[in-house]
Amino acid sequence: MKAKALLELIGTPDPANPDWPFKVAELSEGLGNALSESPELKEISLALGRVADDCGCDAVTGASSLGERLAGAIVVGTDNGLALYSRDHPAGTVLIVDGLLATGAQISRKARLVREAGTDHVVGAVVLAEHGALADCREEIGDVVALEEF
Repeated sequence: MKAKALLELIGTPDPANPDWPFKVAELSEGLGNALSESPELKEISLALGRVADDCGCDAVTGASSLGERLAGAIVVGTDNGLALYSRDHPAGTVLIVDGLLATGAQISRKARLVREAGTDHVVGAVVLAEHGALADCREEIGDVVALEEF
């Protein structure tokens, strides 16, 4: 998976480092570029689709523009009955996906919006997550899965 290679190339962002926001932005851009390649997008979407299956999700949505791209790829690339989430037709369990979880703000915001629309349960799934932000996100949302952590 290129996500691990990106961490090795760019370096693991350290929230205590003043350059942390720049490193996170660089990592996010690199991840977006890697996921524009068909084999990588397919590999990641299948992995996230397995998370949806394991958690009994009915629908999937993204927490960001990259997350929306992943959500579409999951629905198209998996044959598990998942639908794209629509606020007009809330599902019982919604998987919220994103590429990078650095602070948890985007996925937490999306979880609140999806719950307000009447969804019973939300599950978060990200490609890369910062350890501390992942722990915070799990406290707020509950179930959050990261394919890779840094």
